[in-house]
Amino acid sequence: MRIAFIVSVFPSLSQTFILNQITGLLDRGHEVDIYAEQVGDTSKLHPDVEKYHLLDRTYYFSKTPENRLWRMLTGVGLLLRKGYKNPKMYWRSLNVFKYGLTALGFWLVHAVIPSAPTSYDIIHCQFGTLGYKGLWFRAVNSPAAKVVTIFRGYDISQFVQEKGD
Repeated sequence: MRIAFIVSVFPSLSQTFILNQITGLLDRGHEVDIYAEQVGDTSKLHPDVEKYHLLDRTYYFSKTPENRLWRMLTGVGLLLRKGYKNPKMYWRSLNVFKYGLTALGFWLVHAVIPSAPTSYDIIHCQFGTLGYKGLWFRAVNSPAAKVVTIFRGYDISQFVQEKGD
């Protein structure tokens, strides 16, 4: 089974529970790739990161700006710089008829990883806050995949802090 893990930061010494899940799946013969929003601290790595060569399996998303105009401008820049590497994925990310405002707002362009594998069985989002990223990732990178989102205390407490009781 091919599994894409979507995480906020990788590598991260404080998130050994994620590392244990990834290495456990690899030990069971599954293929796992890691997609992170940010590069973690690589000056001190958990031994399993090196043992399993996890940095070789890690891809990083481009930063998605919140400002709509800046997101569109950077999206056009991504298309010009990287669109030739996998034009099919980039065209799929711009399909407004299928994805509506998400495509029109260039959100999906920022979810394309042109050098990454594109056929996954499962897209595993490590926190509830990454669920939408997983849906966008599936839309352009691996449309047939199932999305699994794991919620923990952080996800729920952040919602309560933002929205109230």
